[in-house]
Amino acid sequence: MSASIPETQASALALHDQRAFFEKALAYGVQHGILDAAALDAIHAEAPKGMVQIARYFGSEFLRPELEKARERMVNLISLYLQESCDGDLQAAAQSLRQHSLLSRSKGGSDMLRRLIALPESSHFGLDGGEFGFYRSVQFGRQAAGQVQLQRGQCAGATLFALGGQHFL
Repeated sequence: MSASIPETQASALALHDQRAFFEKALAYGVQHGILDAAALDAIHAEAPKGMVQIARYFGSEFLRPELEKARERMVNLISLYLQESCDGDLQAAAQSLRQHSLLSRSKGGSDMLRRLIALPESSHFGLDGGEFGFYRSVQFGRQAAGQVQLQRGQCAGATLFALGGQHFL
């Protein structure tokens, strides 16, 4: 008996791509000719501006560790926005990157996060773990967990509105 995996089983195995959705969309866009050299140049020009803005907001734009965290945050915010607005479609996400500025995609993710943070933290009406629980799920690239929190938050906002409360979304 051979110790190797049969060919049918080996072909059924697939690698799990753990990159952020933004990185997947960027690679897809380049591979399929959606993002040309001009679009990539625009992304390269805007990315440092966004990283500095985020680093300044959370601490200092003069410290390398803060800039590295800002890069991760920016990638996660863009990923959040693209995955939500494009329903996980890489082609649509690449086209969005081509048609809109990188900073606008980052701002879109930030706005989504702000709407969620505005919701109550009670597990009955909002986010499990509050804003930090949701941010951790986005920060570490767990889009599925973030999506669940988003849906819970939207339902909670609608519930509060139906009960005569203020509409948060």
